[in-house]
Amino acid sequence: MATKPPRTQKPAAPAAAGAAPSGFSLEDVEKLVGLVETTDVSHIAWTRGAEKVVIRRGVAQALVAAPAHHPAPVAAPLPAAPAPAPA
Repeated sequence: MATKPPRTQKPAAPAAAGAAPSGFSLEDVEKLVGLVETTDVSHIAWTRGAEKVVIRRGVAQALVAAPAHHPAPVAAPLPAAPAPAPA
């Protein structure tokens, strides 16, 4: 399956002097969620002004550490037996 190159976002029209750039409305977010639900898109990130919306679909993959290998415990050497007494 071929992958599509990401589309570049067109620059927004310059805002009026002194006006803050508009962010996302609830309708905008609902449309993005609908887009993700109705397509095979699994990740979408969109920036508008100072706001950013990131939507991911699917189970997040957790990193699992490999079990640590610990060597088996070693018993301390037994003390040498005392020499027998001369008879």
